[in-house]
Amino acid sequence: MNHVFISYSSKDRYTADAVRNLLQKRGIKCWMAPHDIPVGQKYAGVISKAVRECGCFLLLLTNDSQQSVWVAKEVERAVNYNKSIITIQLEDVTLNDEFELYISSEQMIAVPTIDATNENMQKVLSAIIALVGKSPTIENIADFKESFNRDLEFGDVINEKYIVNRKIAEGGFGKVYSAALFDSEEEFAIKVSFNSAEEQVYVSESTIDRIMQLHSPYLCMVFEHFVFMDKLCIVEEYLDRYVNIKDYVEIAKQADTDTVLLMIQVLRGLKTLHENDIFHGDLSPYNIMVSTDGNVKITDYSSSFVKGGPPTGEHTVVYTYAAPDFLYTESSEIFSVGLIAFEILTGSIGARNGVGELVNLGKPIAKELEDILNKATAIKAENRYGSADEFIDALEGYLLSGQE
Repeated sequence: MNHVFISYSSKDRYTADAVRNLLQKRGIKCWMAPHDIPVGQKYAGVISKAVRECGCFLLLLTNDSQQSVWVAKEVERAVNYNKSIITIQLEDVTLNDEFELYISSEQMIAVPTIDATNENMQKVLSAIIALVGKSPTIENIADFKESFNRDLEFGDVINEKYIVNRKIAEGGFGKVYSAALFDSEEEFAIKVSFNSAEEQVYVSESTIDRIMQLHSPYLCMVFEHFVFMDKLCIVEEYLDRYVNIKDYVEIAKQADTDTVLLMIQVLRGLKTLHENDIFHGDLSPYNIMVSTDGNVKITDYSSSFVKGGPPTGEHTVVYTYAAPDFLYTESSEIFSVGLIAFEILTGSIGARNGVGELVNLGKPIAKELEDILNKATAIKAENRYGSADEFIDALEGYLLSGQE
C-alpha cells in the first residue's frame, strides 16, 4: 500500500494533524513532516523521496500554504513526478500565479472543517482510498459513530469545529476532553455524554441554556451545547492550573481564615445559581476548583436543574455531601457547602453526637467557626441558614472577630 503525502503550512498544523489522524483511523498510510522525517536526516532529500514514492499528494490549501516556500517546492515536486494531486480548500483562496500553474487543472474540494461526516470530506477519503488503498479499519459513518463511544484521540473533530487535544476526565455523565477551535489555540473543556441525546438522564438542555446566561467569577462558564453523533456535548471553560478545593487546601497548608475565604467564594457562586432558580445538584469538593492564585470556580453542571423541576431521571450525586432531607432546596445545598467546609478545615467528615451536632474527629478549629458549620449542617432544614447570603454573613462575622 502506497502512502498519501500531506502538504501544509506550519501555521495550519492543527488542521493538518486532524487530517492525518482521520486518514490513519481509516487505515490510510500517511507521510507528513515533521512526524515522518528520521532524526538526523536532511529535510530536502527526505521530502523529495517521500513525494516521489507517494501514491497520492494531498494539498491543504489556505492563504498561508500559498505563501509557504516549502509547500510550493513540494507541489512543484509532485507535478514533476506526475503525481495525482487532491486539493482540500480549507478557506476562500485566490490562487496566485505559481499555484494556478500547478493546480488549477486539479480538482479542488472545499472542506471548511475536517469531519468524517462531512459529504465533501467523504469524497476526499474515497478518492484517496482509490489511489493508495487502505488497511482494514473504520470504513463508514456507522463505524465512526460506534468509535465515538470509545475514547476520542488527538486530532478527532467534534461538531465540525473543535479539534480534540486529549481526554482529561471521566464521570457519571460522560467523558471530558480538552479541545480547541480550528481557528484558535484557546482550549475548552467538552463533556460528551455516555447516553444518547434522546436517552439523556442527567441535565436538560433547557437548564444548560439557563446556566449559559450566568456570568460570575465563581462559576465555570458554559459556552454552548449541541448534539453530535447522538451524544449531548457541553462546551465549558477550560480550567487550566486548577485543582479541586480539597487538594488545594491540603497542598497549601494555609490558615483556617484563608480556607474560610475560599468557602465564601463558593457561596457567592452558589448565590448566583440560586438567584437564578438553579440548583447545582451535586456539590462536592471535586466539583469546586481552585486556581493556583486562590480563585474558586464551581463546575460540573451535569446534575443541575431549574427550581420547580426535579432532576431528570438518574441523578449523579456524591451522597457523602448530600443533605439528609435530599429535597434539592437552597437549604440542602447550604448543608453540602457546610459539610465540605468542615471536612477541608478539619481533615475529617466528622461524626454526629446525640443531639445531631457534628463532632470534630480531626484538626481542631475555633469554637465560633465550628458553631457556624454546625448550623449550616443541621439535620433539620429549618435550623440551617436560609440562604447563601446568611451563611456568608456568618463567615464574614467570624473573620471580623479575628478568631482562628
